[in-house]
Amino acid sequence: MLRFGPTPYPSLAEGPVTTWIYGPVPLLLNLPATLAPTAALALLIAGAINIALAVGPAALVLAVGPGARATTTPADRAWALLLTLALWPSNSLLYFQADNAALAFGLFANVLLLQPRTAAAKPPVLAAICTALAVWSKQTSLGLVLAQLIWLASTAGPRAAARYALACAASGLALGAAFIAWFGFDALWLNLVRLPARLPFWPDSFERIRGLWPHLTGYLVLPAIVVVVSRSAVWRRDSPWLLPVLAWLCLLPTSMVSILKIGGTANSLNGFLYLLPTGALFVASSLRIRLTAIAPALLGAGVAAIVAGQLFSTPHLQLRPVTAHLRQADYLARQFPGQIYFPWNPLVTFFSERRFYHTEDGLYVRYTAQLAPTRAAAWRNFPPRWCVTAMQDDGWGIILQLQPPIATRVRFGAWTLWSWPLPSP
Repeated sequence: MLRFGPTPYPSLAEGPVTTWIYGPVPLLLNLPATLAPTAALALLIAGAINIALAVGPAALVLAVGPGARATTTPADRAWALLLTLALWPSNSLLYFQADNAALAFGLFANVLLLQPRTAAAKPPVLAAICTALAVWSKQTSLGLVLAQLIWLASTAGPRAAARYALACAASGLALGAAFIAWFGFDALWLNLVRLPARLPFWPDSFERIRGLWPHLTGYLVLPAIVVVVSRSAVWRRDSPWLLPVLAWLCLLPTSMVSILKIGGTANSLNGFLYLLPTGALFVASSLRIRLTAIAPALLGAGVAAIVAGQLFSTPHLQLRPVTAHLRQADYLARQFPGQIYFPWNPLVTFFSERRFYHTEDGLYVRYTAQLAPTRAAAWRNFPPRWCVTAMQDDGWGIILQLQPPIATRVRFGAWTLWSWPLPSP
């Protein structure tokens, strides 16, 4: 949409709707995927970009960031990178989400702030730009600015914090001005502020928390225990833990609100990833110091065990890209141009027809937030001669309710097809 139109930030009355209620920066990062000729290749390119957003920042933090100990070695950093990537949440690698770009730019910003400076009162402007890009990736990253300002005030003084606050504000406003000129203020306000704000909370918050207990344990409870136990090492001006811990803490309030709202899930707790590289480096260096002879074997076995656990906990373990269903979809789209609708796979009909239609998930978000398009406006963004629907499951049920009751159901490969005769001219 960003490259070919229509806008990825539709109004209440115009344009096909999606679930994209985040900033434009992740969309810009994925522009190389639009060079692909098919949906399958586009997803593979975007998948490579998605993985790079995890590997690149983690490698940079461990390559040039401060050591967890004064005696940290290059071998420690190499093992820490393997351990970090093994522990990286698999959902961040499997799904395209705004959190990935926000975290990448946030880690870049923190690395820049942690570099030695001749003038401590002059934090780097590039760090402020990266922080602004993180916030314009996902709005809930705003807590990162607070964490950085607290860290600067405690390590370099109020003057440095004030300078950095001005740099962040200038960077954020400059990006905002550019995006407003591109998409319009009303469109951005609707999609980035009104829609997220109007999404309701889960009816049973306790049940929601109980459903996410493994993630809350790993991303909230365990880090909290480590911070409390190691508080004397964390809360020091020269501690390598101070900035990552502050980032994690300052992102927690919006993370908790996000998981308690409809649509929010474990990816909203990814603030703990600011702690992960430093923690992995501490583990690697500690093992080398205390168990020199067997440390490499222990680290190698640990990484292998974690990766195996990640792989086998994946719902559908595949050793090569999953594209067969997309080839089937491409065939169907070319057999029924202007007639077939893929409510959960809009790329298929884009590549066959160069048109975008509503995603069912986007309609669900609009209805849930009570900001749905009118029926007349909605019908403008379905296939013009819609008589076939292709889905892999029943989705939210919205599309099934829009189909005629006489629709018949058959299977075609990985797809369930509903079809009905077109009315006479």
